[in-house]
Amino acid sequence: MKVSAWIPQPTQGQSGIIVPESALVWYIDQVYVYIKIAKDTFTRRLIKEFLTFPEGYFIKDGIKAGEEIVTIGGQMLLSEELRGQIPDED
Repeated sequence: MKVSAWIPQPTQGQSGIIVPESALVWYIDQVYVYIKIAKDTFTRRLIKEFLTFPEGYFIKDGIKAGEEIVTIGGQMLLSEELRGQIPDED
C-alpha cells in the first residue's frame, strides 16, 4: 500500500513559535495554552491553528512576543479552573 501526504511546513520568514507538546491543553475538542499574566495568575488562550514539528508544535498566531507560556502543568491549571463548575452536593 502506498500513501502520499502533503505536510505543510512554515516557509522562511514566517513568524511564530514552537512550543513543546506538553504546552498544549485539549478541552472540548479545542486546543489551548496557558499564558502567565501575573505572578500567580494564568489565562487560557485558544489556539486556532498549529503545525506538528519534531520539536513540538508551531503556532503562528495568538501568542505575542515576550508572553510566558506554561509548558508543564497546563492540564492541572485547567482542572483548577473547571473545579468551580462542579456543583456542591452536600
